Amino acid sequence: MGPGRSYARSRLLVVYLLLVAIPTLLGLVVLGSTLLGLSRLTELRAVSCGDRTTWPRVSIISPACNEERHVAGAIESMLETDYPDLNVIAIDDRSTDRTGALLDGLAAQHPRLRVKHVMELPEGWLGKLNALQTGVTLADGEWLLFMDADAHLAPGALRRAITLAEERGLDCMSVVPEVAPAGLVGDAVFDVSLALMSLGGRLQNVSDPGSRHVAATGAFILVRRATFERTPGFEWLRLEVADDFGLALLIKTHGGRCDIFNGRGDVQLEWYASFTEMKRAMQKNCFAVVARFSPLRSVGLSMFSGWMALFPIAVLLDVPPAWHALTAVGALALTAASVTAAARTGRRIIPAFLWPLGFLGMAWMTLRAGIIGFRLGGIEWRGVVYPTSLLAQRQRVKV
Repeated sequence: MGPGRSYARSRLLVVYLLLVAIPTLLGLVVLGSTLLGLSRLTELRAVSCGDRTTWPRVSIISPACNEERHVAGAIESMLETDYPDLNVIAIDDRSTDRTGALLDGLAAQHPRLRVKHVMELPEGWLGKLNALQTGVTLADGEWLLFMDADAHLAPGALRRAITLAEERGLDCMSVVPEVAPAGLVGDAVFDVSLALMSLGGRLQNVSDPGSRHVAATGAFILVRRATFERTPGFEWLRLEVADDFGLALLIKTHGGRCDIFNGRGDVQLEWYASFTEMKRAMQKNCFAVVARFSPLRSVGLSMFSGWMALFPIAVLLDVPPAWHALTAVGALALTAASVTAAARTGRRIIPAFLWPLGFLGMAWMTLRAGIIGFRLGGIEWRGVVYPTSLLAQRQRVKV
């Protein structure tokens, strides 16, 4: 081999390492954190309630805005739970579809359901947070259970949750729900996102009082009312885009004990029917939470996600076969992480093997969010445009 060819081969190896080394390292880290994070989550369905006969009163608060597709089934699942001392407060947040009428119809049949219609949004509030605040003022439970209007509660789930929260002395507990299919790409995006959520010890450190890490999902957040009333309440979060993480942060920052569990089989979330619906609904989160209102950061994160999706094509480069082992290690690690996330949350496995589609979906969602955010100068949520200048300094959740 001549000097020129040797030099070209050396450059090719450098290019190969640049393409593969960082994604492979990140893949190994993601796999390790997924195993440590998701695998340690106690399954809610495994909790035994014993022969208990007395239960604290629980108020379920469920905000709904244009949820006519899901709201009836979700609220009925909450009302039909076997928990003995319960009331449900549904907040119709300025819906323009049949959500309000459906809720009123349910309230006429179920005395445990109270419906409140919010007609106007106070200045300086995000709609969902104002709806949650409205619900709290109407609630009388010792525990407050915040559930999205597309979340379903299985029989026995609330008994198990209360038992677990009291046994462990928790003030705030959430679950990773079982999420309904969202199409091939949507499912791949969810599996990758769930695996990435474990990075940095987020999941395993939620219960550590000395850690600022929190994790929660809007499908199910159970909060001890006495602890909530020692905090500034939703006023502290009124412009927080990541409202679920924000509620957990509110409790933990003000001395409450928090944890997150596996809700597979007990809490189901209908969520989005397709990737198209997902990318539209998640625009605000991608721009505000992930990119922190920076179009430039949106572009950078999009490019990085694309890199993570496409690095396996490095096997096409003409390098010694042993070098391709590095690519294989990275690809296998990300496959294992994605499959673990799907398996642990009761999801179908096939989309998890298509994790490159998940990263490509994330790349497009993030880039699209940055473009729209730049054009709007902020985010649009429930028909209201919130400028970056109003929101940026009020985001307490950092990812």
